[in-house]
Amino acid sequence: GALGRMSALGPLLRRWWAARPPAWAAVGGPGSARGWEGWEAFDDGPLGGLSRAAVAQGPGAGGAGGRGGCLRLDGELRSGGKVGVAFCGVRFGEGTAAPAPDPQDLSGFWGLAVRCRLSGARFGGKAAAPPPLVVSLRTDCLTPAVAQGPQDLWQSFLACPPGDSWGVVRLPFEGFQRTWGGRLVEEESGAGMGTHRVAGLSFAMVLDGRETAAGRPPEPGAGAAPVPAGSRGGHVSSREPGEGLPGRGGGFVFEVGWVRAVREGVDPEACDEHGEPSPSGRAEAGRAA
Repeated sequence: GALGRMSALGPLLRRWWAARPPAWAAVGGPGSARGWEGWEAFDDGPLGGLSRAAVAQGPGAGGAGGRGGCLRLDGELRSGGKVGVAFCGVRFGEGTAAPAPDPQDLSGFWGLAVRCRLSGARFGGKAAAPPPLVVSLRTDCLTPAVAQGPQDLWQSFLACPPGDSWGVVRLPFEGFQRTWGGRLVEEESGAGMGTHRVAGLSFAMVLDGRETAAGRPPEPGAGAAPVPAGSRGGHVSSREPGEGLPGRGGGFVFEVGWVRAVREGVDPEACDEHGEPSPSGRAEAGRAA
């Protein structure tokens, strides 16, 4: 009868529930496939620059939603030397000395959520408001006709919470823009990003003595590069006079509690990866993408 039919649906419903796509997936830090293993610092030193960066794993951030500590980048950004663009940061995946990880499938997600803080920022010898960092994603190349290599580089900007405090910054994939050699690839927005195969992620502080900003040193003769335009990512064509970092650069500490790919409208701190409320109000477990 009806009761028997309802009983038969039980196993199907349980399988459907277990197979639901996750509300969020861990990309870096607690819950991800490798935690913080394989993340490394990089700077302009090998190119003749004066910047320096060092990375370490620090204690867990209060409310950071995970065990295993946070990633800490101690950076010293200095203009001059043999480079026009000073930079230092931390990266994972393509371009590091660690064995290349398997690409992560982030298709179906709205964007990234990054729990982070920027502290001790002093530029030109004075305390400064936290400047945005350049966030770069490397994905499989989807447009061979205009490819500059086997992978595409997509960039956006992350403005850390004010006041040396921890917070979560959300970066929609559609806010990323494809770049090459420090310049934008016209009409290439994150809407066309190959999020099904993400091979690398980096965060960098950049100081461009030529009044442009980019996630990597522009090649000689390169055109205008992306300039920070808010915490949700975006680009503008030029920098207003007096904007940006003082020319001498300075030091900072950038910490990341975790990086997660999220679906639209999901609060990754308040629920587990299935979208269920976390008992502690914070998500304590992750799911590798």
